[in-house]
Order: sequence, then C-alpha cells, then structure tokens
Amino acid sequence: MKKYDALSKGLKREIAKRKISFHMPGHKGRIDMMNEDFFEMDYTFESSQKAYKNNAETYLTMSQNQAATIYRSQRVFYLAGGEDSGIYAMLTLCLKEGEKIIVDRNCKKAVIDAIILIGAIPVFITGVYMPRYDFLAPVDADDVEYAISQHSDAKAVLLTSPTPYGCVADIKSIASVVHKNEMYLLVDESEGGHFSFSQRLPASSTRLGADFTVQSLSKSLGSLLGTGVLHVNTNDFVSSKIIETIDMYQMSNPSFALYSISEKAVSKAFSSARKFKTLTDTINKCATFVNECTKAYWVDGDIKETVFDFDITKIVVNFAYTTLSGYDVARKLNDEYGIEVETCDDFNIVCTATIYNKTSEIKRLANAIVAIVEGSAKKVGETEFVTRNPIHNLKIIPRDAYFGEGELINIDESIGRISKNVISKNNHPAILVPGEEITELHVKVIMEAKDDFIFGLREGNLIEVVKKS
Repeated sequence: MKKYDALSKGLKREIAKRKISFHMPGHKGRIDMMNEDFFEMDYTFESSQKAYKNNAETYLTMSQNQAATIYRSQRVFYLAGGEDSGIYAMLTLCLKEGEKIIVDRNCKKAVIDAIILIGAIPVFITGVYMPRYDFLAPVDADDVEYAISQHSDAKAVLLTSPTPYGCVADIKSIASVVHKNEMYLLVDESEGGHFSFSQRLPASSTRLGADFTVQSLSKSLGSLLGTGVLHVNTNDFVSSKIIETIDMYQMSNPSFALYSISEKAVSKAFSSARKFKTLTDTINKCATFVNECTKAYWVDGDIKETVFDFDITKIVVNFAYTTLSGYDVARKLNDEYGIEVETCDDFNIVCTATIYNKTSEIKRLANAIVAIVEGSAKKVGETEFVTRNPIHNLKIIPRDAYFGEGELINIDESIGRISKNVISKNNHPAILVPGEEITELHVKVIMEAKDDFIFGLREGNLIEVVKKS
C-alpha cells in the first residue's frame, strides 16, 4: 500500500497554488486562531474527571455570557455544527409537526431541511424580483403583514437577512409586525456575523427585535468552518432546553477547542474596528473606480433606493450591460488573475471580503474587472431582461413529498409533476422545494444553470418526482 496521505498531500498541493480568496472561510487561510495547546483543549463534556468537566462547562458559560455582552444579546450559544445546527434548533424550539411558519423565498436549503424534519407547513413569501440582477430583494413589513393576515395561525416568521447577495431587510419594522401578532421572529443572519463590529455595516438583527438569530463565525469572521452562534432574545425558553435542542443537531461530544476558536474569532472582530474602516473605505473606492471606468456595476450604496440596506463587504458586480456573463468573468479572474470568487451566475459575481483580505487584493480585483470588461459594453437598447423568477405552487407539504415514494424521470418530461427534492444552484435560494409543482420556467432555469453545480438534479438530466398514486 502506498503511503496513507492522499488527502493531506493533495490539499497541501492545492494550498501551494492558492489564489487570492474572496470565498469562505473568512480567515482566508492566513491566520492562526489556534493556541499552542490547541490539542489539549480538544476536550468534551464526557470527561470522567467530574471537577475538570464542571470547571470547563463553567468557563464555557462565562465565555458565552461575555459574547452576549459584546453582541448585546440576552443569551448566546456557541454552535459546533455550523450555523445550520442553529437553524434546526430554533425551528425545533418554535414549531411542532403540522404547524405553519412564514418563510421568505431567499431561505437556504437548511431551512427547508428543518421544515421537512419537523413536518411543518411553510408559507412562502417573496420580495420584489430584480430582473437586472436576477435575484430577489428581501421581503418588507407589508409582505409579512399580508402573509400574517392570510395565515394568522402561523407560529413564526423566518427571514434570511442578509441574502446571499448582501441585501438586508428592515428587521426592526418586520419585528414590530410579527410581535404584534404574537409570533416569533427568526433570522438567518449566517452571512452577517460581522455586522455587530462596525457602525459602517448594517445593524444586526440581534439588536432590532429578532427573537432568534443564527450567525456563522466562519463566513465573514476568522473561525473554522463548522462554527457559529445562536442568539436568543426571548425569555420563553430556558437555557437548558435550548442547549438540549442544539445538541440534537450537532456532535454528541462537541469539542471545547472549537468553542475556544469561536471565542477568539469574536474577540478578534471586536477589537478590529479600525480594520473594518479600512476595508469599507477600500471597497467604496474600488466600486467608484469600476463604475466610472466600465459598464459593469460594482453594487454600491445606490442599491438602497431599491432594498432597505446593503452589506458592501459582500462584493456584488453586475455585468448585465456588458457582453460578458458572471460565469465568463469568474473564469477569467480565476485563470488569468489568480482570483477566486465566492459564486457567480449569468449576471453577477459575488465576492466576500473580510478584514483578513489585504487592501491590495481588493484593488487587484477592481483592476482585473476593469481589464476584463474593457470594450464589452452592449449597445443601447440591446439589453432586455427576461424573468427567471418562476411562480411557485406548493401542492403537498415538503415532508410528505420528501419521504413519499418517488420516481426518476427526464427533466424535459417533468412539467406538471411534483418535485421530491430541493433543487438549487450553489448556495442560492431553492429553485424548487419538495412538494412544489414543476413548471416550464423551472425547467428552463435549471437547464440554463446546469453547467454550474446544481443540488438535487441527477446525472443524465434526471429529476426525482413524487410517484403518481
């Protein structure tokens, strides 16, 4: 047998040719949050040394209380199963099987997975579709109020803010509507873990009335993948019940080493106000440069005329008025300039910049975009935006569809059938949810994006649908 090191050797080879990263994790592979005694801290709750175990749990509680003070939350709980475990936990706490939850269509796959596991009934609401960008704006208070008027028996409202494109909802106004109707407000703020550390960024939902907020500590901060926090700002649940529920969805023996890295990532962000200022100043200058020199649009503060708020550290560059697609630009950035974006689509590239990115890297991104886009402007009147926003019709609840009997058919034959799985593109919102009827536009959107990574579609353009009875 050859030396047993294929993974570590292969990863080292990839690291050696690492590109400038505007992808997660936020630490960009260039900082060391680990203490010298990291492996001694790799310790669980299952210790036979009772005194040692009790002390470690006390230290963990102290650290979480300190984090709550920093974030100005009532309670904070570290997550060792990523932000997804926090999403599962907060839905489990607020919902029982057969109960309704109002959910915005920008939600991530983990939200739908949790709804399936619980057996809840989702009521989807949709923000304004923005055809130039081919994405949805966050829902507003009027959208939520109307949904509540139609489904007053719902137990909670769940919003994704910021969206994968950095758009932020008016959480304060929405919280007022939700609480007036005696429902819980749950916010997936996975990509806004940095919001609490600079006044130059949107305000965190933890300070605006959300009962539960989930954040990643790795997407925009410096912790390891798989770490996050759950903020609880309601007194309706005792801490022991919250911890018990979180533990259902993460490792049975979570490591204190992961918790210690989470603590260091929060501490580092808290002490880095000056770095956030430098980061946002650089991004603003680069946006102005790109927008003045090209027909590409580096999304800046002007988008606030359409959406409530926007996180400029989520760099979104739109190419709708050029002859290039986001895929074209992402490929050129990677192959010719050594720059890795987070994701891309037909119209946009998306890059996550953090305080661990160098100023020179952001400037290099701007210069590369200008060089790539130069001379690619479309003629006036040539651009016509065709909707890629299908109408969604939930025929049966997601749990029944997912666990029901299915069959594989060619996607061309699937119009009018009911999807059995989540179909989504990269980390984008779901194109189809289990239980939804498949339309011609769904098929068109999926087939246009199939060269990208599509979750839920099988090889040979096969899709699993609910078997007809």
